[in-house]
Amino acid sequence: MLRPLLRCGHRSPVDRMLDASSAEDIVRGLTEAILIIRRVGEDSCLCGHGDGYCVKPYLPDREVLLRFMRLALRDPGSAIMQVLIALTYTDHGGLEEEEAERRRRLVEEGRLV
Repeated sequence: MLRPLLRCGHRSPVDRMLDASSAEDIVRGLTEAILIIRRVGEDSCLCGHGDGYCVKPYLPDREVLLRFMRLALRDPGSAIMQVLIALTYTDHGGLEEEEAERRRRLVEEGRLV
């Protein structure tokens, strides 16, 4: 299912992830989204081109993240799980490193979703 283009004319990494046909494509889309979020911030264009034509960021909503989290929990050592953990704990000035590490362990043990 192809999703509409962003106003700037590009497809977001999240859209590419949702349309992915393999786990590698999902991981690539999530990784791309993380790198762009870290680079330009949550209030900026997430297509990666930085031309400012996107009216708002397109981050995965709760339902999408839960879908991929359930998929990742089937195989806790998977690349999808690692990328979801990184996406969940990307530091935007909130969590300190120690707290992030504690939460990562809980997620990996399946005691925190």
